[in-house]
Amino acid sequence: VKRTTTPSIRYTGALSSTLWRIRRGVFVLRVFLCYILCCKLTSNSLFLYMPPFHHFTTKAKEVIRRAHELAIERGQNHVGPLHLLAALLTQEESAVVSILERLEVDMVLLTDSVLESLEGTESGGVLAPSYQIYLTPELAGILEASTRAAASLKDEFVSTEHLLLAMLDAP
Repeated sequence: VKRTTTPSIRYTGALSSTLWRIRRGVFVLRVFLCYILCCKLTSNSLFLYMPPFHHFTTKAKEVIRRAHELAIERGQNHVGPLHLLAALLTQEESAVVSILERLEVDMVLLTDSVLESLEGTESGGVLAPSYQIYLTPELAGILEASTRAAASLKDEFVSTEHLLLAMLDAP
């Protein structure tokens, strides 16, 4: 009995890199969709410590999504408060930026320092390439505190300002 096998095709260079990114993107999307499905189906999901994102404004959701993207771009398997701060500082038409500018904060220096910190200290914290991105307990606490800040101010939705307040109150 003679076995025939199909030859394996090896991709090199840019094509290989592109295919890997597509596979990784599809996997991350699947994980994200499973997370959303899990949160919609049960109130006692795996992520009990995380607030539901339907109480977040569009801008706040964009900031959280951008923080996630910053971690992926740097090959990090976690999203922490520094990612969130960088996302808040780089968001276009941000209320947070206007608040900090009113307080006479040098936004260019602050943004550069935060992005440099992301590159330097946290990139050493990557253990191995991973498809799973998780929130650090500190960031989960900030998200929870932002919902409490919105509630204490009698706001129906969590906005970027609440995220900033929660970050400032974090230990």
